Amino acid sequence: MSDSQPGMIHGHVQYAKGAAEEVIGNITGSEEWKKSGQQDKEAAINEMHEAKQLADKETDYSDRNKSVLNAEGKAESALGRAVGCEGMVENGEEKKHASE
Repeated sequence: MSDSQPGMIHGHVQYAKGAAEEVIGNITGSEEWKKSGQQDKEAAINEMHEAKQLADKETDYSDRNKSVLNAEGKAESALGRAVGCEGMVENGEEKKHASE
């Protein structure tokens, strides 16, 4: 990660890159590619956790339209489940809960 602030999008891209490297390593039998992929995925997960912590500090849903917030939460949760992103599911569930 660079000196910039952690970001969810960058973290997701880095995770996908790591997963691709791991697949290449599995196909070719290259331990170097597998290790690189695992390291990228681990770094991406750490970055996404850091970005979530920063966002949690800044998040205040109290002034948001409750029905819009609920719809966003449902959509984000469903998309997270579809792509296997635990963080998106958690964030969506938080939005749904905040809309109650």
